[in-house]
This record gives sequence, C-alpha cells and structure tokens, in this order.
Amino acid sequence: MAARRSRNDTQKNLDIFHGKFWPHGWIGPTIAPGSEGYAEKMAHLERVFQSANILKECCLNWRDGLISAPFTWHLKGQDGERADSETDTTAAEAEQQLQRWLDWVNEQAIAADPASTNFQQSDPWAEFVLSLGVLGEGSLRLWQPDRYADDPDPIHKIHLHAPKAGSVTIERSDKDGFIDEIRYSYGRTGDERHRMNGENTTISVASGDDDAPLAVASGGRWLIQHATGDSVFTPSVKRLQNALNHALTMMVRNSEIAGFREKVFANAEYPEDDVERGPGIDTYVYGVPTGDSSNPGYATVGVHESQPVDNASLEAAIETYRRLIYMQFSQGHLLSAGDGSLSGESRIQMRGQFELNLRGWQRRIESAIAALLNIVLRLLGYENYEVVVGLTITTGKLSAEERSQIISEYQAGLMSRATAIAKLGSVSDVDAELALMAEEADEQGAARDDDPELPRQPQPTEEPEDDDTK
Repeated sequence: MAARRSRNDTQKNLDIFHGKFWPHGWIGPTIAPGSEGYAEKMAHLERVFQSANILKECCLNWRDGLISAPFTWHLKGQDGERADSETDTTAAEAEQQLQRWLDWVNEQAIAADPASTNFQQSDPWAEFVLSLGVLGEGSLRLWQPDRYADDPDPIHKIHLHAPKAGSVTIERSDKDGFIDEIRYSYGRTGDERHRMNGENTTISVASGDDDAPLAVASGGRWLIQHATGDSVFTPSVKRLQNALNHALTMMVRNSEIAGFREKVFANAEYPEDDVERGPGIDTYVYGVPTGDSSNPGYATVGVHESQPVDNASLEAAIETYRRLIYMQFSQGHLLSAGDGSLSGESRIQMRGQFELNLRGWQRRIESAIAALLNIVLRLLGYENYEVVVGLTITTGKLSAEERSQIISEYQAGLMSRATAIAKLGSVSDVDAELALMAEEADEQGAARDDDPELPRQPQPTEEPEDDDTK
C-alpha cells in the first residue's frame, strides 16, 4: 500500500507559494476558448492581472513560529534521566560531537544545490517544516556522498537532505499498516530502497542496480523520516486568496478607466476622413441622417463617457480578504500589532490561539528530528544515550502591555524566573541566562563581603543615657 499525495495538488500548492496565480487564480469573467480573438484578449487580461501573495506571507509566519529559533536538545541515559555532562565525560563528548555534526549540516546547507529542494530554504530543517506545511508532507534523509566516503572525520560522512515532495514513497503492510519499505527516487534512474532487516535493527539501502546493499546500524530507526499532515493551504484560504487577486485586478482596471475614459457615440456616423485626435481637441461628428429628401434631418447624437467608481469599496474588500486569511491562519494578532485596534487581552487570546496551532505540529516535527539525531549519535559510536528534542515555539514580538503583565505575574510569585524569561523572549538560551544571573549575583555578594566600608546590616543607633543628676 503506497502513500503518495496527488502530484497535481502538490504542484498547485507549490505554484501558490511561489506566486504563480495565473490563470487558476483568476475568478473573474473570462473568454471561452476558441472564440474570436481569444489569445489576444487573454494576453491583455494576463497583463493587467494583479496578485498579492498573502498565503505565502502567513505560511512564512507559521514556519518562523516553529523553526526560526534553534531547537533545543539534550541527552538522556538508559535510565531515562538527563545526562549530566559536567560529571559524565562520555556524555560531554557525545554532546560535543553531535553539536559538531549540527554545525556541519548548517555549513553544508549554504552550498547545497537549490534545485534539489522545493523551497530553497537556508537549512534542511526549515525546508522540511515548510514542505510539511505547504504540501502536507515533508522528509528528512541521511546519506553519505561519494566525495566524503574516505574522509577521516566521521562527521563529514553524514549528510542531511530534505527531499522534494513526491520523491519519497512509503510502502505499508496491508495487515497492520506498519512501514515495510521507504523508497527515494532522484534524477531519472536513481532509486533507494530502505527496508528493516528483522531483528538486526539495520536498514538496507539499495541504490540503482547495486547488488550489495548497505547495512546501517540505526537502532531500528529509518534513515528517511517522513511526516504528513493537512496542508495549511486549505481550500478556504485559497478561495480567499483568489478573491483578493480579483479585487486587486479590478482596482487596476478602475484606475485604467479613470485615466483613459471610453466614449460611446450613439446615433453618430464615423468620419470618413482621418481626423485629428488627442488631448484638448474637440471632434465633431454628424448624426445619422433621418427622414427623406423633402424633409431631411439628423438623429440626436448622444455621448456616453465611462466613469470610474470609488476605490473605497475595493480597498475595503482587499482588507477584508487579507484579514480573513490571517484569521484562518490564527495570526490575527499580527494584523493589529501596531494600529491599536485590539485591546491587550484580545491580542493575548489571539496569540495564544496561534501558539496552540503551532503546538499541534510540534510533536511530529520533534519526533522526526530526534530520530535522525539518534541515528547520528549511534553512527558516531554513542549507543548508550538518546537525544530529546524540543522546538522553541515563537509567536512574534510581545507588546509592551503583554510584557508588563508577564513581569507583574513574576513579581507576584505566580511564575518562576525561568518561565518569565522564556515568555518574554529576550534571550534564546534561558538556562545560560540563569547561570549568568547566578554568577553575577555571587560576584556582587563577594564584592560586598570584601568592602570594609560597606556595612552588612544597619548598625543600631545608641541612645543617650538618662542623667539622673539633672
């Protein structure tokens, strides 16, 4: 049983993301194919067609909320407890090597072939997340390029790639739905088939006609992690985007009418000779002759001039469609971040809804990343540890009112310092910031202890003794 999404749907969503709205994004009147002048009239319509890619704008906000801030990770031992790198030298070494590999991934992503991905993101993690959101499926693949096969540094042998949607096929068991095989197709003839080898917890990768598949001790995890979900480009937001494109095009047409008004002469004969035309020139034409030779006359000529409409209705329509798109992406708080149209409480509620929306995607993304990091850890020789990954969810810059509320709750003892720092978003590494604050507090305490002129506590004031002799 193969799991593959419609190539047509995938291509349509890709076209929308890259702003290719013509012709499927035009919902206004059109010309029937085969009619006279069809090609010329459609070319003119395409020339004036306008669009503003609000779907891409909202989708990038969605991506940034999930993966723009670096994800956090730590190791845990076989006992399920977090490994302490300060006391466990092996754990410290494993963390150092895994961080080296993550740095290597970022370094290689800069030089990656843009044609090998759909969205040309700056790193495979963002490419994977964006593919999952836009296309409803995303993959991450570990592989070893031939160029680095003999590299003495094992870090350099392990590369990460986010394949294009549609290049990964999942074969599942008809009985229980578990994955039997993952196939990755590339180029015209390239083909990788990944299968589990029973209890050996290895993966066989057969590339092309290779008679000797590569066995990789992956700890029972697939070298290709594939995640699926409903695309954020829902039919509803697509229709709203098309309606916005229509309103923008109508605004252009309205401006054209305002600058080049059309005149219709009723009951008038077109001049036989060429007449001078241009701005500021009045042209007179005769009306159509009526009656007969005994009673000649001319029909009254009526002149009808096209009039543009007020753009206010079109502007209101454009703003309405844009607002509805943002609301369907749970990003209404971003629309009113600077115009003061929402109260602080309303903005907090909208931001909270956006955060819940992001957290609905969090688990599947964390699972895919953690599985790959655990494979890398095993390949580097650290089998006694597992990686735990956490996405750093961000929902945009807080308003002054929201920041004040967080600080007030902390000062009232309703949340910890670590939670308050995390919610404020002023620093990326909360643990490191707390360590710095503790270090500064110790230094300030030591400075007070070493200063003889600074009393540790107020000295009691001596009161004069009573003089009984007075």
